[in-house]
Amino acid sequence: MTNALIYVFICFIAVIGACIGSFLNVVIWRVPEKMSLVSPPSHCPKCGKPIRWRDNIPVLSWFILRGKCRDCGAPISGRYPLVESASGLVALVFAIGILLLNWTGSPSQTFRWEAYSDFMTVWKTSMDPSSFPNSSESNPGTVALIELDESTASAVVDNFFHFLFLAVFYSILLTVVVDFALILGAVEYDKGESPASLVVASWIALIFSTFVIAYWGNEENVGERWITFLASAALGAVPSAILTRSKDMTYRLERATIGSIWGFCAGVVLALPGAILLFCVDLWLSRKFKKNYFGIATFISCFLVSIAQISQPLLK
Repeated sequence: MTNALIYVFICFIAVIGACIGSFLNVVIWRVPEKMSLVSPPSHCPKCGKPIRWRDNIPVLSWFILRGKCRDCGAPISGRYPLVESASGLVALVFAIGILLLNWTGSPSQTFRWEAYSDFMTVWKTSMDPSSFPNSSESNPGTVALIELDESTASAVVDNFFHFLFLAVFYSILLTVVVDFALILGAVEYDKGESPASLVVASWIALIFSTFVIAYWGNEENVGERWITFLASAALGAVPSAILTRSKDMTYRLERATIGSIWGFCAGVVLALPGAILLFCVDLWLSRKFKKNYFGIATFISCFLVSIAQISQPLLK
């Protein structure tokens, strides 16, 4: 029963991620045009007809409509299901890592949620308190697990649903941070530069996320987490801004924001070399295709590095 609930919540998180992707499409289209995100409701840009709720289901509706407006037959860009699928896939990966693989991030980055890891480890090991793993032997080389007695183990079981909902929030939080690289990247691809409002919103999301993550786990490590975040963000942001050959400060800040998102996901070790590599990839692609790919390449790289980090326990 509990395993089934975990799989249900994983699917639920993926659906939320796809819904976030649907909202991202609205942001990508409307914000650069200085339109309201709320009014008017979703409509066809050609005929102006409101989009019915059944035609606004992430990913599925595009295929049901065969990529065309139900009213006027105008083509609907394939970017819509692509962005929705990408966001849903990111959320799915984080959900699997947290709920199935007990992932809380590598020691070199800010994704460290020791309290949740301890609770989930106990629950997955056994319902019998006598079988709980010894903290010094179960996880060598990382943060030691808290020694849990029978009463604590009972509390773990009693709060099972509570931790499931925490996992939902944590997964979505990380998904939103990564998705901001996709938003900035898509707008940058279309317009050449993102508006300042999106850049500011990205920083707010990033700061809020790290604030929550820093205080979520062991309070003794809050300072260490903030230092780790600042180092990772700086190592990703600084080269991204310096290497950008433009006098436009908003554009440089946008690049720094995207670089900081990369640093947030990659950690201290990979932040600097990864940011330089991403700049080189963007430089090559922009010269060849006359478009900016820094944000999109960063989004893909954040997704891949997260998969690599989540997969580490399986390789041991």
